[in-house]
Amino acid sequence: MHTPHTHIHTTARHASRSTLQFGVRTADADQRSWVCLAFRDTQRKMCLDRLLIFMLSVGLCSAQDHRHVTPQQDVTGVTPSLSLEPVTVYESKPKPQLSRDPGFEVIYVGESVTFTCKVDVSTGWEYLWYKDSQGTPLPISDTSQSSNTIKTEPSHAGTYWCRVRRGSHQFHSEYSVDIPLKTQAVPVPSLKLLSGWRDVFPSERVELKCGVQDSSDWTYTWTRGGQKVGPDQTVSINSEGASLSIVSAEQKHSGEYSCLGQHKTRPVTTESSTSVSLTVYASKPKPQLTQDPGFEVMYVGESVTFTCKVDVSTGWEYLWYKDSQGTPLPISDTSQSSYTIKTEPSHAGTYWCRVRRGSHQFHSEYSVDILLKTQAVPVPSLNLLSGWRDVFPSERVELKCGVQDSSDWTYTWTRGGQKVGPDQTVSINSEGASLSIVSAEQKHSGEYSCLGQHKTRPVTTESSTSVSLTVYASKPKPQLSQDPGFEVMYVGESVTFTCKVDVSTGWEYLWYKDSQRTPLPISDTSQSSYTIKTELGDAGTYWCRVRRGSHQFHSEYSVDILLKTQSVPVPSLKLLSGWQDVFPSERVELKCGVQDSSDWTYTWTRGGQKVGPDQTVSINSEGASLSIVSAEQKHSGEYSCLGQHKTRPVTTESSTSVSLTVYASKPKPQLSQDPGFEVMYVGESVTFTCKVDVSTGWEYLWYKDSQRTPLPISDTSQSSYTIKTELGDAGTYWCRVRRGNHQFHSEYSVDIPLKTQAVPVPSLKLLSGWRDVFPSERVELRCGVQDSSDWTYTWTRGGQKVGPDQTVSINSEGASLSIVSAEQKHSGEYSCLGQHKTRPVTTESSTSVSLTVYDEKPKPQLSQDPGFEVMYVGESVTFTCKVDVSTGWEYLWYKDSQGTPLPISDTSQSSYTIKTEQGDAGTYWCRVRRGSHRFHSEYSVDIPLKTQVRPWAEITLETGWTDVFYTDSLVLRCEIHQSSDQWNYTWHREEVFVVNSEDRKHTVTPQEDPDQSQYSCEGQREGRPSYSTRSEAFKTRKLALKRKVLLSISGCLFFGLIIVFIGCIGLRLTRKPVETKKTETANLFFSMAQLQSSTDTPSPLTEYILEADNKVESEDKDKVEICDESTPLPIFYENEQVMSSQNTDTLAENGGMVSFMSGDN
Repeated sequence: MHTPHTHIHTTARHASRSTLQFGVRTADADQRSWVCLAFRDTQRKMCLDRLLIFMLSVGLCSAQDHRHVTPQQDVTGVTPSLSLEPVTVYESKPKPQLSRDPGFEVIYVGESVTFTCKVDVSTGWEYLWYKDSQGTPLPISDTSQSSNTIKTEPSHAGTYWCRVRRGSHQFHSEYSVDIPLKTQAVPVPSLKLLSGWRDVFPSERVELKCGVQDSSDWTYTWTRGGQKVGPDQTVSINSEGASLSIVSAEQKHSGEYSCLGQHKTRPVTTESSTSVSLTVYASKPKPQLTQDPGFEVMYVGESVTFTCKVDVSTGWEYLWYKDSQGTPLPISDTSQSSYTIKTEPSHAGTYWCRVRRGSHQFHSEYSVDILLKTQAVPVPSLNLLSGWRDVFPSERVELKCGVQDSSDWTYTWTRGGQKVGPDQTVSINSEGASLSIVSAEQKHSGEYSCLGQHKTRPVTTESSTSVSLTVYASKPKPQLSQDPGFEVMYVGESVTFTCKVDVSTGWEYLWYKDSQRTPLPISDTSQSSYTIKTELGDAGTYWCRVRRGSHQFHSEYSVDILLKTQSVPVPSLKLLSGWQDVFPSERVELKCGVQDSSDWTYTWTRGGQKVGPDQTVSINSEGASLSIVSAEQKHSGEYSCLGQHKTRPVTTESSTSVSLTVYASKPKPQLSQDPGFEVMYVGESVTFTCKVDVSTGWEYLWYKDSQRTPLPISDTSQSSYTIKTELGDAGTYWCRVRRGNHQFHSEYSVDIPLKTQAVPVPSLKLLSGWRDVFPSERVELRCGVQDSSDWTYTWTRGGQKVGPDQTVSINSEGASLSIVSAEQKHSGEYSCLGQHKTRPVTTESSTSVSLTVYDEKPKPQLSQDPGFEVMYVGESVTFTCKVDVSTGWEYLWYKDSQGTPLPISDTSQSSYTIKTEQGDAGTYWCRVRRGSHRFHSEYSVDIPLKTQVRPWAEITLETGWTDVFYTDSLVLRCEIHQSSDQWNYTWHREEVFVVNSEDRKHTVTPQEDPDQSQYSCEGQREGRPSYSTRSEAFKTRKLALKRKVLLSISGCLFFGLIIVFIGCIGLRLTRKPVETKKTETANLFFSMAQLQSSTDTPSPLTEYILEADNKVESEDKDKVEICDESTPLPIFYENEQVMSSQNTDTLAENGGMVSFMSGDN
């Protein structure tokens, strides 16, 4: 038996509350959990008193099963011993002290840092650590450790706290004061090349510096190619290693230089700095000296640039030398690699360069020398190529400028000191060596000079000597004279023209006749006169002008001189009467004369024979006119005349002849009509033409109804007579002609009769039938002149012409107008008028047709009669479709869908009657249409039609299967389904009425129905529906054989069940038990409940009876008559089927017996 030892733990919660926890520990260290009792008081004395009481009661606590033991419980085998220890309860939670070692403000990554959490009071603490948030402690595996050491990473930067906890109830202290931890990566020192160049040369000084930015806490070590570098004769390093100097570079100093730092007070070493690659060449550089431009000789004033190029390294200063390498030229900016001078004669000499760099003045080798030669700029010469300094407007001037024996120059021109450039009249060639004034003007006068610019070098010469040029205000105009100066020269006379110019020299003389474009072909252009022997071809206008120079400058043309030449004139013969073909009694007059001259007399001939005056012929005193007073056929012939000069012995040649023909009789005109229609419409124009096939000069006279008086025609020169036909213009028309001052008349023409008629008026028909139409309806109008196809037609609406468009079509002759889809804009008064196809005839407008287009399609009103909400199958219902506007409608009916109309044979009927079937239920619409193009109205509002099947009658068999043992009658029952109303029942046998009664049952006996008839029934009542549907027909059959078979089967089944039952009992008593797994015995028999609940198990008795029935029907009728008892006949459906046990209601009503009738109801 062990004695438990009691110990007490206290945990301070807050100033007014303490919790004491007690435990019992046995001597054999077997720990048990004891019940914890807590006391709470604000006074310590009361707390201690109660604590003492509790300690005295500890002996009553049992250490078994973690239960609280009361003083009434029996505690056996446990003798507790109680020891007391002093307990101190603090007024507040402890607050740990958090410290960090080392305490540097910043800790380098990789350094270790230790946080220590210290609690000065009590023991048993677990230590929790927090970073950045006091919510969740850091995951520390060992919470008993008061210190936490970490090897610093960048992620460790942050604020740290700690607190402690203890006990199973997780008492937590306050959080410590926070300590921030800053981390920093170890800096990498930077390496700088102070001397500036990574590629250096022998004896050049190199300086490197290593350091951590903004810190003096480091010393440094140097490496070259990974090998440590120390000071020697050529390398010096300062005390802390921050700088390395190579005093005089050699090739062995080439390599990759880097440095790393070691902290002076902390065990921290940096990574190596970035490296600096140093290359020391084997020898000093030698610059390349070039000259630009690289001409062998430089002209004075030209700029020349020397360039000193060093291909290696950078940072060079450039030094220049002339004629000697001893002293450099005084150059202010040595950073420029080029040296430019504006050439003077003194600059000729030899030039070098070299470079230097660095504060220690490292110098390169001298370059190769370049020799510079200088020369003065040449002056160009100016030549006047065109030859004359005094020139005229449009004359060409050519000047040439050039430096002797050189093609390296281009030239600039000046006139009076002003630069001359090319323009519309001045051209300068590409190099400026020649200046051409294409067409001189006065503005081109002045002193011309030129200067040269070198093609490839910026060198300009001085100006050449000048050439003075004078340009006159106008071209010179020669003076032309003629000798002798007769106005008209006869053929054979000589005439001389002279051309004179008063200014300048060097002229050539050009002569022109009739045109200033082409000079006459003169062999010697230096002669100023031109002589010709007159021919008829020499008559004309003569000019002269002068020219000079290779570019053929021409003067103005002289004033022209007209030279007239003339041969002996030939007289002209004129027929004054006008016609060479004349008629008997007509007068003829001839005239002969030299034009514009009265110096001549004349003689006449006919057919070569001289003609003199007689009774019918007269000639005037000078012979200038000949008149035939009344022509006869003898006067026909060729007439001519010739003249003699009055004052000079000159005779003309004969004139041209005139042939005169005298006809034997007067002419008779031919009269024609155009158009030649037999009848002319009023308003049509008709033209009569009077044609005379011989001679000309006729005047035309017109006659109507009489030859005595001509019609009053204002213009008798017209051979046609046009009238705009009126009804009064009908009549007979003639014509004849006349001519001459003496009014010679022809015969009358043959007459032409003229008939006139009024223009017909077309008729207008509305083919589509209706004057009031609707949107989208088609309208057709037809226009035509009765019994005539000679017209085309034009349509108007409201007086405005109607043409085809998207909605209106008019056929090719305009006889029909179709409005494909009517709109309100098509409303109006329509009329038409005709135009004759072949004649310019237009009818008056037809009578008008007024067309009204409604703003919307009609919408029929649909009604139902009778208006019952529900119609029973077999009832008649009539739908009526009514349209209040227009006529000619066909009626279309729709059901359930507006897509396809119902098949109605007569669409002229506005009503639609149906004898209701169940399938007639649905929604009905109507709409109307009309016309051959099937215009349709809107759909009417729909009317829903609901149909309902009439209550239907069904015959059921009241006689049960057990009734066959004691009855010979068959009871039929008429059930009216889907109705709870009161009905009368009408029975039919073979469609013949049997009885009508209120009783729904009807009894059939073999005496009443020996022939197995078909029975049906129906219900009748007042109100709707007034009758039900007739039931399906039932047919009866003989039952004698089936009754005997049924009784036999029943007896067999009864005795068989008894034998089976007894056998089962005996087997149960006699068989030995076998230790096998119990199997469930199948139930060989169905209970009535199973039979009623079964949905697929047929009644055995039903199967047998129906099977037997089928067999009986198949056998010979004599064999079936084995039983002749008078028994009730079973009835069956005409389409008899096997009865299923699904008819549970029948099973229940008949006590589980399946009826002999079919289950198809």
